[in-house]
Amino acid sequence: MGVTQKLVEASKNKAASLEKRLAGILKPIRPRQEFVRGLRQRIQVSDQPIIVHKFTRGEFIFLFVSGLVSVAVLLVLGVRALFSMLTALGIIQQADRQLKSQKRIVPRRA
Repeated sequence: MGVTQKLVEASKNKAASLEKRLAGILKPIRPRQEFVRGLRQRIQVSDQPIIVHKFTRGEFIFLFVSGLVSVAVLLVLGVRALFSMLTALGIIQQADRQLKSQKRIVPRRA
């Protein structure tokens, strides 16, 4: 017999002896009928909770508008963050200098 099988048998024996001791100590009781009736009434509540909440027209419009505003704010903040990062890296100034130098080189046509 393997070690694992010995452990399983020992656990089964301990569980069986514990069940025997508890069977001798704990005695089954019959609950009072008032308790059973009250518990049954609390379980069988007629007002079942609503799982899916349907939005009213006003709520839907409010959520839609607030969602649009949130997306717009996030978009503006994202563009500002990208612009600030590129400015900090000097990429925008470098591109601006290149454009100005190209304008000087290109001759004007009359």
